[in-house]
Amino acid sequence: MERDGKITVVNARKEVILSAGAIGSPQILMLSGIGPKAHLDSLGIPVVADLPVGENLHDHIIASTEFYTNVSLGFTDDPGSFKSRVQHSLLGTGSLTSTGLVEGSGFFRTKLQQEKHADIQVMMLWILMGFSSAIPSDKMNNINAENWKPMEAAQEGKLGFTVAVALLHPRSRGTVQLRSKGAKDPPRINPKFLYDDHDVDVLAEGVQIAKKLASTNAFKQYDAKPVVYAVPHCQALTYDSEEYWKCRVRSNMITIFHPTSTCKMGATDDPMAVVDPELRVRGIQGLRVADASIMPDVPSGNTNAPSIMIGEKAADLILGTNSVKDIPLPADIDQPESIPTPL
Repeated sequence: MERDGKITVVNARKEVILSAGAIGSPQILMLSGIGPKAHLDSLGIPVVADLPVGENLHDHIIASTEFYTNVSLGFTDDPGSFKSRVQHSLLGTGSLTSTGLVEGSGFFRTKLQQEKHADIQVMMLWILMGFSSAIPSDKMNNINAENWKPMEAAQEGKLGFTVAVALLHPRSRGTVQLRSKGAKDPPRINPKFLYDDHDVDVLAEGVQIAKKLASTNAFKQYDAKPVVYAVPHCQALTYDSEEYWKCRVRSNMITIFHPTSTCKMGATDDPMAVVDPELRVRGIQGLRVADASIMPDVPSGNTNAPSIMIGEKAADLILGTNSVKDIPLPADIDQPESIPTPL
């Protein structure tokens, strides 16, 4: 390793635990010769183990729709404004005391979902997402100005809220690959968002659910009305049509930064598995991976708590203990027959 400009060699007496995340872990493995043979050969990296490292990238993405209101539903001021920052610093009050702007969330099953579990998560943000210095989404998500500016202009100086629809189980799969043999060079990340048309269909259907929520009596009292603006690549389509929303999803979709599954855990006969059920890298002795990269699929929600669980389980596996054996569990847990399609 390199630290303060000096190269230091560190040897492990027992095991090496790699925990660099769904982007960093596959990069380190491939730099070490553990990864797809064809890719490593193309960079002149000696192959130690031919495994599908970086080949199964999942991520949660969202499509949003915004609504004007006649009053503020929570944030009188832009959370990123100077006034909000001073208020928070001096008084500990104001919009910056919000729990990350997401004040409500729910899980729903669209009409496209054939399984019993939800396929979308709906999040309520008491702010117009397209116009806030607190959420510079165009910069964070690399949305080009052509798509973002009309949305921003339509919301400037207005009151309202955003309903963000997250795709919980994307069918599209991305990749993480090396740019070069250099450890300091960032990897090439190709998320391949919306490569599968089914992902577009689910998000577009989720927007319809969001619109129905906003039209309920609870929101009618605030005169909630959808924010309408020109989406450059969708202007030839009829506003509010199915094809329009599919086009808008493709134009203004953003990530929630939940990358997972690039070092997938699986059985010995799983061709996409990189680690076994005890997190050991296949074919390599004394090496485990313990982070979000080992998730077989992205979970049906945020990845923070599952990542903590992976770390706790990895510690138990390494120590040969069961730290949860004394925690009582309910004898029976009633499971709903299904999550109803809302509204």
